[in-house]
Amino acid sequence: MQGYFKIASGDDERTRREKVNGKVVTLDRTLEDTLPYLFNLLGIVEGDDPLAQVDGQLKKRRTLEAIKRILLRESLNQPLMVIFEDLHWIDEATQEFLNLLADSLGTAKLLLLVNYRPEYSHKWNSKTY
Repeated sequence: MQGYFKIASGDDERTRREKVNGKVVTLDRTLEDTLPYLFNLLGIVEGDDPLAQVDGQLKKRRTLEAIKRILLRESLNQPLMVIFEDLHWIDEATQEFLNLLADSLGTAKLLLLVNYRPEYSHKWNSKTY
C-alpha cells in the first residue's frame, strides 16, 4: 500500500496523510469512508485514533474491504496486476484479504498472480475466472 500511495520512508506523517487522502479523493470521493482504515493500516494517526473504540474484528474486516474497494475502483481506470508471492508462508489477515479479493475478481480488470508450494491450499481453485 505504501507503494500505491507513493509513501517514501522519509515522509513525515502530514505528507503521508496528504498522499493517501489525495489519491483516494482523486480516485473516487465515495471512497472517503475508507480513509480512517487506510490511515490506521499505514500507521498514520494524528491525535486520538478514531478507530480506538471499534471492535478488532470489525476493524480488520473494514480494513480489508477498504483495500479491496480501492483496488477494484482503480481497476476501472486501468487494468491492474496484483502479485502475492510465497503464499505457503501467508499470514491469516493476508489470506482473508485474498479470499475477499478472489470473490470479486470476476468483473474486475485485475490480474491476480500468486505462487506457492504444493502444500498450500486455497478456496478459490473452483473459480472459473
